[in-house]
Amino acid sequence: MQLSWLAVASVLIQFSKILATPDVDCAAGTFIVRSIEDVVNINKCPIFIGNVILMADDMSDIVLNGTTVISGELRAYPTERSSLLKSLSSPTLRSVSSLAIEGLPNLAILSFPAMTKLAHLRLVALRQLRECTISNGSPIPNVKSVMIVETALKSIAWLNWPVSETFDVQSNPNLTSMVVPGPAVAKDSSLYIHNNAALANIDAQTLVNVSGFMSLSSGAPLKELHFPHLEAITGTLSLNGQFENITMPAYRIYEGRLDVNSTRNITDFCFGDAGVGNEVQTYKCNSFWTDELSPWAKALANETANANTTVQDATDTAAKSHAASSNSSQVLIAALTSVGAFLLTMCFLAYLFRRWYRKKKAQDADGNVTQDEKRYTIGSVQELWCPKEMLEMPNGKEMQELPNQCTQESGGQSIYELETKQHEAKQKPKPNTGPLNSFKFPSKL
Repeated sequence: MQLSWLAVASVLIQFSKILATPDVDCAAGTFIVRSIEDVVNINKCPIFIGNVILMADDMSDIVLNGTTVISGELRAYPTERSSLLKSLSSPTLRSVSSLAIEGLPNLAILSFPAMTKLAHLRLVALRQLRECTISNGSPIPNVKSVMIVETALKSIAWLNWPVSETFDVQSNPNLTSMVVPGPAVAKDSSLYIHNNAALANIDAQTLVNVSGFMSLSSGAPLKELHFPHLEAITGTLSLNGQFENITMPAYRIYEGRLDVNSTRNITDFCFGDAGVGNEVQTYKCNSFWTDELSPWAKALANETANANTTVQDATDTAAKSHAASSNSSQVLIAALTSVGAFLLTMCFLAYLFRRWYRKKKAQDADGNVTQDEKRYTIGSVQELWCPKEMLEMPNGKEMQELPNQCTQESGGQSIYELETKQHEAKQKPKPNTGPLNSFKFPSKL
């Protein structure tokens, strides 16, 4: 009998080991949860190396109970049949690189109370999300970014961790209170709190320094802002709303930019030790000031008015100087244009006068030349005539132009005979001997 009990116990132990063996590779890289069976399998991995993606079909409640670490991302987003999911929780999950829950229209409860390590938190388009718990209230270190947009949350008091890069809380219509996380808005980081219509209280007790960019814009319920420990603004702090009272009693270092815009009467605006005329040299404060101002607010108003007057005077002076400079420039341009036109006209007239003078000089020179000089001027036909002696042809014959070469006969000699006597040229009779048609030149010309 004892042996039978031992056998049963051994079988039960082996069966429990089989049940404890996961049906999933805990280092698979990515595991997609689509069913209850997938939830059971992932819960068998205390540590999962990779990403877990929730694409649950026809499930209203998912509990991750057993997994403590997810090295990558835990993400849930809508599918065709995931709209039924109303609750997502994990009492054991302590560490995840990124928690991103988006676009689940019926998700109302989100709970991760054991969370102690988280780099990125993203809750977007969860319009029914009314309850959310991340961590047990203890600050989570090394958080890089937080985005809570379009949820139905009334409070995010649990969100009190320093955020090193981006903190964005926008468009949460039911949110009534929140905490500005961490002691500083670091350089190159940003903090946005915008369009939360019901927001009535912002706790900025821990804020000491704004080195990056901080922008706060709220509706009517938020009338007062108190920054009891804010000492320095070396970046940009922009406040827009319907404020009546803003206090910064510890404020003493101003090297950045402070913009305050209110549609209500700011009855008290306290800068503490960094009052007007001290470190605060540049600021912008727009509001509907009333006669019932605190002494410091009146001083600030007067300083602002004086600064605006000085700026306006400087602007008017600069405008007048610019106008005078413009008029002088126009006069100078007109004068230069006139001088240029005058010089061009004079040059043209000088050119015409030169042409006329040269033409007249040429005409005068032609008038002084004699008829004989004209006759023998180079280029004239008269140059072919000899001015002293001229040859005449006898018997009233006209003078003919000689050919380029003398006419030759069979004897190869010229057939012309010239007389030296003036006005006479005779042809000698043909000799009886010699070649046919040859001439004999006389012995004496």
